[in-house]
Amino acid sequence: MKYSSRKKFTGSMPESFYSKDYFLNAKGSMYGRKIGDRYQFYPYTEEYQLPGDREFAKSVKVNLNTTSVMVLGCARGYMVRAFREINVDAVGVDISKWVIENCDPTVVDYVYNGDVCDLSLWDDKSFDLVLAIDVLEHIRVPDLYTAIDECTRVGKLVFLGCPIAKNDDNPDQSDPNEEGSHVSIYSLKWWVNQFYARGFVPIEIKFFNKDNNINTLFADVGSTDKYLVVRNNGRYELVKR
Repeated sequence: MKYSSRKKFTGSMPESFYSKDYFLNAKGSMYGRKIGDRYQFYPYTEEYQLPGDREFAKSVKVNLNTTSVMVLGCARGYMVRAFREINVDAVGVDISKWVIENCDPTVVDYVYNGDVCDLSLWDDKSFDLVLAIDVLEHIRVPDLYTAIDECTRVGKLVFLGCPIAKNDDNPDQSDPNEEGSHVSIYSLKWWVNQFYARGFVPIEIKFFNKDNNINTLFADVGSTDKYLVVRNNGRYELVKR
């Protein structure tokens, strides 16, 4: 098993929380949750995860002309595999030792065990794109600030996918019977302000699941060399140079 960092942070649940049962048997998560004999939410296996990851990776490559990607919270590496299958240089990081030890065998050399709060193994702007999908909401402030610092440091673009709240009064929405580690559920404004403070602007914001979740693409206006951020009719747009 390869490590991205041995540093320990206290903002996340212990590494042992993200066990086999978390990813397959709905212990502290929704992965593998059943109603009767049918899955309400699929377990984190190749059968259920890889097809969707392949479609996502193809869309990203076509629309952003991406050549390098870092996947934060990569789990068993299916997203990393999906990108590498289409010749995108992809790596992943996950705090869970179980997922790295039981990763897709085709990406064993490209996934790392470690906390996303420390990506010092990689230089500034090493990746065209950093994917932070369903990961940052698992980290408490102030370590969350460090994680955002790191993903904006190593990436020229950041794709954020996370649940959001109407306000910032009660960010810890962890529930041991559902999502036991959702400790940072903030408003859209809060997230956008975090990226603005680091020189990133929102390019596109999409809502889904009754507006309780977002997918947002942020661009570093100071360093990206493949794209130009322009303001058109009151919104930011990303165009190829």
